[in-house]
Amino acid sequence: MPDFYAKIYYHDGSINKVDTSTKEAVRSATEKALKKVPNIFGKLNVHVTSDFSNLPKTGSELNKYLKENEKMFKATKGITTDDLERKEIFIQESAFLFDKVSNIFSFPPSFTAKKEIEQATMHELGHLYDSYGGDKELHSEHQKLINKYYGKSDSEINLLPSEEKFLEKYRKNNGYSDKKEFKQALEKDLQSLNLDFRIRYKYGYLLGEFYNRGLDVIPNMKDIDVADASRMEIFAQMFSYAMGTDDGNKADFIKLFPNTYNIVNKYINE
Repeated sequence: MPDFYAKIYYHDGSINKVDTSTKEAVRSATEKALKKVPNIFGKLNVHVTSDFSNLPKTGSELNKYLKENEKMFKATKGITTDDLERKEIFIQESAFLFDKVSNIFSFPPSFTAKKEIEQATMHELGHLYDSYGGDKELHSEHQKLINKYYGKSDSEINLLPSEEKFLEKYRKNNGYSDKKEFKQALEKDLQSLNLDFRIRYKYGYLLGEFYNRGLDVIPNMKDIDVADASRMEIFAQMFSYAMGTDDGNKADFIKLFPNTYNIVNKYINE
């Protein structure tokens, strides 16, 4: 078995089965990424489920958490762990129901979300690639912290002051999306962005943190610095488009963030 590889697992319910088109979409995205940037793979497991409730009772901590709290994640299309020794991606087909229904009105009509699921899978792979650009020593220390508390419940985890301080430092330096040039490209795009209703409605879940919950009209570098989650989401989205997947929003999104897109392309081709 090579050092870099990915295994894909499908989890069906008694009635709701994972569609063939969904399997093809996840496999296509994974194979594209494996061919282009194999260094992000190292015993990666991709779990595709019709619904998180159909995940197995045994498995990783994230697997068990998603299964036990599946009602909290009804709209979650994909999620990625930051545990680099137990790399996992979870894709939930039921969260794409709206995409499936909307495609009935396309030509030719089809009840599938193949393009959307392929893009969502690549988006999650983008989170893994983002971490590849982080400080290696910080990642090593972070992994030691994960291993120390792995398997413990929230009530059993009591971080030391030094560990809390470390996590704050880690969050600011753990990926490509934390790099100065990425932030500068993002700042340039955000400051020229006309945040109209269409953009807020369509991309609000990606951009909201930059705008300080609606209090800022034009984000500055300070806003971008503290918006760690949104930076990671923008990076993953741009990664998915740069890798050739398209959920139907690719051209529009790249037009809004051309400088950010160019930087992500640069990182992929380094």
